[in-house]
Amino acid sequence: SLARTRRMSVTVNNYLFIVLLALVVNLSIKAVGALLINALLVVPAAAAANVSRNLRQMFWMTVAFSLTSGLLGYWLSTQLSLSAPGVREPVSFGPSGIIVVTSVALFFGSMAVVAVWNRFAPIFGGKQFRRPMHWPGDSCDTDHSFGQCP
Repeated sequence: SLARTRRMSVTVNNYLFIVLLALVVNLSIKAVGALLINALLVVPAAAAANVSRNLRQMFWMTVAFSLTSGLLGYWLSTQLSLSAPGVREPVSFGPSGIIVVTSVALFFGSMAVVAVWNRFAPIFGGKQFRRPMHWPGDSCDTDHSFGQCP
């Protein structure tokens, strides 16, 4: 909407973004693998969507979650190894798998933080992250599929 108010071509920007995203994904798949690329595209954004209140917060939290999971996962992959009986050398983990596990752990951590915060925020006078789907006085009393009222 900001681009439209400044009379910029929104469709050209959208197509340019899609082409650049496809180019980055295709070049990155050869370097680090499909699992890591898909995990770093989806999971940090989902975690940020859990804990953010607006788009600006979501953007910066996505960047923070991506960097945190990447750096922490790489560090953990250098520190962790598994000793198996009958094997002389310990088996070390690859960085991409640990980065994915770290990213998913951050996602579940964000879900836990939101659940605890929403439980105790009314007690301490803070704002909840999300309003309940239905609130008192709403015309739709029961939950329906996808949160929509008939």
